[in-house]
Amino acid sequence: MLKRDQRLRKTKEIEAVFASGRSAYLGAIGIKVAKNSLTVPRFTVLVNKKVSKKAVIRNKIKRQLRSIIEKELPLLKEGKDVVIIVFPLILEKNF
Repeated sequence: MLKRDQRLRKTKEIEAVFASGRSAYLGAIGIKVAKNSLTVPRFTVLVNKKVSKKAVIRNKIKRQLRSIIEKELPLLKEGKDVVIIVFPLILEKNF
């Protein structure tokens, strides 16, 4: 689980990333990145109901993506805010 200081939790923080961040879309996921004034990177994962109507599936996808983030976290040194957007194509992918 990501530590509290490594998570984007407030709506204003997420909206700021959407307003000023750079984006890349890779089919099943999209990533928005913006600089922050902190020394640690912060993340959030957004899974819409268009991906699945079932909360169990949406939460499973979030847990899987967060575990990938945790494994790759030591590679990130700079303070960035990252929003990961999940699209329905993710259901066709394997963990």
